[in-house]
Amino acid sequence: MVIDLRTAPDVEAEPYGIPGARLIAPETLDDPQQVIPRNSEVVFYCAEPREATSTRMALRLEAHEYRHVHPLSGGLTARIASDSLHDTRTRLEPRRARC
Repeated sequence: MVIDLRTAPDVEAEPYGIPGARLIAPETLDDPQQVIPRNSEVVFYCAEPREATSTRMALRLEAHEYRHVHPLSGGLTARIASDSLHDTRTRLEPRRARC
């Protein structure tokens, strides 16, 4: 499961996301079991270059006994840069900010 943790202003600034990613506000993960099944493999991404929000959420889930959680190294920016280096690119999908 890929989770997009960007804020509404971040999504408006870069209105694309990784295909299949779920747009979830970090504050909804106070009780992650309501949103993410515990046995899921989870990759978080955010707009911060050092993955601060993604890392914080991965640590929060680990505290709730999730075992397979990871921040996406470099976030969406790194994914876009990586895609631009390959001939067979994965298209980013349009994204709308949460209301």
